[in-house]
Amino acid sequence: NFLDLQDDFEAIATNPPFGLAKEFCDYALTRTHSLNGKVAMLLPLAFDAAKTRVYLFDRSPFKAKYTLLKRIRWENLDQKKAGPSTNHAWFVWDWKYCGSPYLAYLL
Repeated sequence: NFLDLQDDFEAIATNPPFGLAKEFCDYALTRTHSLNGKVAMLLPLAFDAAKTRVYLFDRSPFKAKYTLLKRIRWENLDQKKAGPSTNHAWFVWDWKYCGSPYLAYLL
């Protein structure tokens, strides 16, 4: 279980279960802080739009939001033929980063 790990890491990248996404972000930031590491979380596009999560994005170490312009088709889910309806983004934190966060788009 990720939330039970006691080691520190230079980098963590994951697609957390949405119901635990905030806890995963908090814990990953804790586990990378001492090594000035990085965290990347694949999350729904609007994850940064909740009042209870603003603290994750309004200051360093939040670095960037990389919006995926192509929706993810999960292989293990029974999706409609029309395709997936959820947009995602990579949210990236970097303990060495001191600038303003930026937005980028990935095809």
